[in-house]
Amino acid sequence: MSVKIIIPVRYQGTRMQGRPLRDDTGWPLIRHVYDNAKRVNGVDEVIVATDDERVAKVVTGFGGKAILSKTAHRNGSERVYEVAKAFHPEDIIVNIQGDEPEFEPKDIEKLIALHQTFKPDMTTAAVPFCDNGPKSGHLSPLDPNCVKVITSKLKHNEACDVTWGKAIYFSRSLMPYSFAEQGEVAKPSDYLLHSGIYLYSLAKLEQFCQLPMGQLEAKEKLEQLRGIENDFTILVGIQSNIPAKINTDEDYASFASRWHSHQNNELN
Repeated sequence: MSVKIIIPVRYQGTRMQGRPLRDDTGWPLIRHVYDNAKRVNGVDEVIVATDDERVAKVVTGFGGKAILSKTAHRNGSERVYEVAKAFHPEDIIVNIQGDEPEFEPKDIEKLIALHQTFKPDMTTAAVPFCDNGPKSGHLSPLDPNCVKVITSKLKHNEACDVTWGKAIYFSRSLMPYSFAEQGEVAKPSDYLLHSGIYLYSLAKLEQFCQLPMGQLEAKEKLEQLRGIENDFTILVGIQSNIPAKINTDEDYASFASRWHSHQNNELN
């Protein structure tokens, strides 16, 4: 059994075209994600699964591994499965989104340990919204691009050093709804922001991809709801930081600014 990270990447996007190749930092965005994935201990291989030759060429150009996949996939998991289906059924596949370049490698290591310990159908991640962040609008718990998750009562596993719970539901809507505040957000950290990282064995990934899209997934456009509708056990590990997701030009500009600031601090 081995552990492989696969990064599904599409060049075309509904909100931001050419996102993986944006290079205002001097590196294409996909390289930031790839290099961060290479820092995760205990991983045997990192692969970019892309439907675009331009992305594949850039990845191989900086020394990474890229495999071309079909265009007509409904979600990232299906793109990952196309690349992973030649692996061993018990291999652990880590699906890391190509638009989250600032995840903590140690958080991924803890998720892998959690998955290996409890062997659920799937493992994913979440982090409480920051109380210093916005209470409404972009990047707040009210933002439909920020997916929320509710879980069973959280527990802490000492061996894995991770707090976790079982996923109950994922939604773009505010969840849970605060009756006292009439749907407004008083304390952002009361809400868990889902991070689009998924772990599954190849066998479970194959089972997931063979299931039809359900009503909930079709409504919310969230692939993980296919698992909820089909009684998958999904563990949610709580991360140490919020990995910024690059959905818009504004998000990318903020990331580039943070990157340049970090680089300047390293030089001083």
